[in-house]
Amino acid sequence: LFGAAGDLLETAKTDSAPAAMKRLDDTVKEARAANKNIGEAIRKAPPLGRKPASSLLGGPEGDVVAEGKRLKDDLSAIGKNISGGTPNQASGHASSLPAKRDRLVNAAIKAASATPDPRRAAQILATVGDLEDAFPSESENLQAAVGNASKQNAADEPLSSVELLDKLVDSVISSARPAPEVDTVAAAGRINDALDTIEKALAKGSDKRDPAAAASIADAASTLDSLIPKISKSGKEASALLSDPSRKGNLVAALDELSRVLPEIRNAAEKGNEDKVNHLTPKAKHLLSQIVDDAGLGALAETRHHADGLERLEALVSTPAVSSSSSPSSSSAPSSSTKNGGGAAGGPSRKNPEKHAAAVDAAASDLARRLPRLVAASRAQADALPDHHALKKVILDNIGKLEAQHPLLSRSVRAAVSGAPAAGSGAPWPTLRKVQDQTKPVNTANTDLREALRKLPPAAKKVEPSLGNSFGVQDAQDLLKELVSAATAAKDKPADLPAQKRLAAAMAKLASSINNLKADGGDDGDKPRSSAKKAAAAAKEAAKELAGLTRAVQNNDPKAAEKSIKGLEKHLKALDDDGRKAADKLKSPERKKDVKDSLDDLKTVGPHSFGDEDAQDLLK
Repeated sequence: LFGAAGDLLETAKTDSAPAAMKRLDDTVKEARAANKNIGEAIRKAPPLGRKPASSLLGGPEGDVVAEGKRLKDDLSAIGKNISGGTPNQASGHASSLPAKRDRLVNAAIKAASATPDPRRAAQILATVGDLEDAFPSESENLQAAVGNASKQNAADEPLSSVELLDKLVDSVISSARPAPEVDTVAAAGRINDALDTIEKALAKGSDKRDPAAAASIADAASTLDSLIPKISKSGKEASALLSDPSRKGNLVAALDELSRVLPEIRNAAEKGNEDKVNHLTPKAKHLLSQIVDDAGLGALAETRHHADGLERLEALVSTPAVSSSSSPSSSSAPSSSTKNGGGAAGGPSRKNPEKHAAAVDAAASDLARRLPRLVAASRAQADALPDHHALKKVILDNIGKLEAQHPLLSRSVRAAVSGAPAAGSGAPWPTLRKVQDQTKPVNTANTDLREALRKLPPAAKKVEPSLGNSFGVQDAQDLLKELVSAATAAKDKPADLPAQKRLAAAMAKLASSINNLKADGGDDGDKPRSSAKKAAAAAKEAAKELAGLTRAVQNNDPKAAEKSIKGLEKHLKALDDDGRKAADKLKSPERKKDVKDSLDDLKTVGPHSFGDEDAQDLLK
């Protein structure tokens, strides 16, 4: 309500008509009344006790927030005691860090499993991986800092460990916080895929005696049943992001109509009524396009993905402002600024700079790969506006800033990675700070772009539809990288349950997502090529092998796991071969290059990127 009042106030600045002022006055009165009612309700409410935060925030995201806050509270207490010269008083907080880390990791894995969006799942799991990678050495450093005097002398800038872990926890929390625009777009893509499945199954075997067609229809109907309430809920939550009342109203109306049409399609499909399905499906797809494209949720979702990626990168490159002159701990706890000349200007020393540099490189690479989607979705919104509209220029200007700043960010990351100090050297790492500085203009442009997209009026022209490619090779590549990262963590810590769960979650999410992979079959209007069909079939077979690999790891069955790895390699090779043949048939040079570049990247992250002995050792 206060947001609405603010919007009306902006209108009143340029439009002093009595009607506008009355709307503003009515909204403020409504907000005041609501505030009074909330206050009275809180005063009368019984104590919450130990109810999980998820009961307030909703779903597993609330558990992530609650567990993250508990871990942050301990880190804050440790930092205050170290700064205040009483590190011994924080020993209890330091000893509880591993258990609270485990609870946060488990909550985040559940949140990743619950989201319908594979990219968001990969982002959550990636932030969990960053925390797990840094935690052992940084936690050990804090244990030393709050121990006896001899251990405290061996601690290396403990406040930098506090700040790094605190930022990595924030990154996990942020990646898991509710993202209604992202969940709505992901659900729309999966609904679109389910509708395609129903149409193809009915065309192939409307005869109920065809068991394959009947099974496909049953699976798609089940998918629709689970997604109809989800897209309605998340879509209406996402409508709160939109400032224009007409755009917001159009979105809610489209969601309500979709909730009416989809059950009709499901019922008709189960009865084998192909004519009714063919009649209603175009309407449903038009409504999905209204939700994702006309309402602008697709572009907003991309800015959210970008914001999460930037937050992850910033957490990894932040350099604590700890020096002998700026911290009260300088008299009681040694810092790297006094021991090796590091400090605020040079950045903290790391226990494993090489691993840290790899995480920075991975986070920056994910951002760079996501930029084209963000640019395309945002430019489509700008193109739908009349040329004279002020927001059109704002959107295009910020797209230009992102395209100009991203290469500079990539250059600074390359310098930081190549300039990482040797492990154990205690040498400063000044190039890491430059990456942090370079993320700021990218973040500013992304934030300004998001705000402009939120304020868009209804489109003057049709927004180019983006559905029909809800999951592609790039998504598979992102999740495969997370799979390799999770597998490495599980191998390094075989007794660590969160690491094992993260591996299983990554494999299950990847299997589910690759199953929806759509190979690009040609330019618009072309029928799918035979090589593209083969690539899609190879992707489905790869998904089955991944499901088998997941079960094998969970059942501790190395022989079955080895068999699944070999099958996975075989089908990913087929996907690569047929994907390249399909790419050669594309008319657009840009699209051809994009497909081949993604396939090149995919080759670096599958089971074939490490030898059979390594794979067997990993699973053992």
